[in-house]
Amino acid sequence: MLLAYIKAFHIIAIIAWMAGLLYLPRLFVYHAESKTGSEQSQTFKVMERRLLRLITTPAMLASWVPARRAARVDPADADGPPDDR
Repeated sequence: MLLAYIKAFHIIAIIAWMAGLLYLPRLFVYHAESKTGSEQSQTFKVMERRLLRLITTPAMLASWVPARRAARVDPADADGPPDDR
């Protein structure tokens, strides 16, 4: 049961990480098309920084932790002890 929760958290973290990585180039393009020094340019700088620092990087770290934990779980013991039937 524990392994199922670890895998679910890992998949959710990977999806968040990939979403951040796929959205970041779009922000870069919008930023490049805006006038240098404009309010819109400053807004894109803030958006890029927040996306990287608050979403993408933590999601990357959050995907590594359960992956390392799942690699240490013995698949034979993943669902708990066998039934004594």
